[in-house]
Amino acid sequence: MRKLFLLLIVPAFFACEEKDLTTENPAKNKDNVNIETSILYDTSTVHLDTIYTNNLGLEFYFTEMSFAFSDYTFAEKGDTILHRPEPFLITAKNQERLISRFITGGYSGQYGLRLGLDSAQGVGYTKAMAQDDELKNSSVFRLDADGIDHIVIKGKLFDPLDPLDSIGKIPFDIRIGTTAYSRSKISDVNNFSVSGTAVIPFIVQINLWPVFNDMQLYDRPVIKTDPTNQFDMDAALEVADSLQVNLF
Repeated sequence: MRKLFLLLIVPAFFACEEKDLTTENPAKNKDNVNIETSILYDTSTVHLDTIYTNNLGLEFYFTEMSFAFSDYTFAEKGDTILHRPEPFLITAKNQERLISRFITGGYSGQYGLRLGLDSAQGVGYTKAMAQDDELKNSSVFRLDADGIDHIVIKGKLFDPLDPLDSIGKIPFDIRIGTTAYSRSKISDVNNFSVSGTAVIPFIVQINLWPVFNDMQLYDRPVIKTDPTNQFDMDAALEVADSLQVNLF
């Protein structure tokens, strides 16, 4: 009888053992600044596999796109309140990201963000240095170790010489990189207050229309930002300068 009693106690003891709640309920992300990206073609939201027609009559659709940003700041009257230099990646399938944190209070200032990496951070930047999982698992790292390909846009072009092309048989691959072709952006003054658990939206609007509306994709379906090819570098510079990025 005594043995049976002990056998009943042992399972009960282990059943009452405390669980490690930190593994079952990991700490929540306390950041409250949320990057909300809007990718447009003129005034329409871009959707992968939607067919677009540019001014030259070329028909095409996008299959993949990513944009790498870094050096997030918020400043009031010249004083930096927040600064997050670490790069992160926005993709067509993942357009939101919690990035930083404001403490409770009222604010009046400007957001800043860099598309790409500056020379201080970008030269020698490798996959092993990336802290952002989306960035680390991407293919934006350059072989020349001069920054990253901070703009990657891939898609398919319908062959204008083949009226029977119904699938878009000409692939295009545009990769804009190097620290020289990174671009710094800044918003107008934003006024807002932070309280409780409220999330502060930080809007990044990317418009592809200025890049693609007059682009001759048939003649130039691939841009690599290749420093050994001046024609390619000129094409990459045109894309870097044409892409419209606004912060709100």
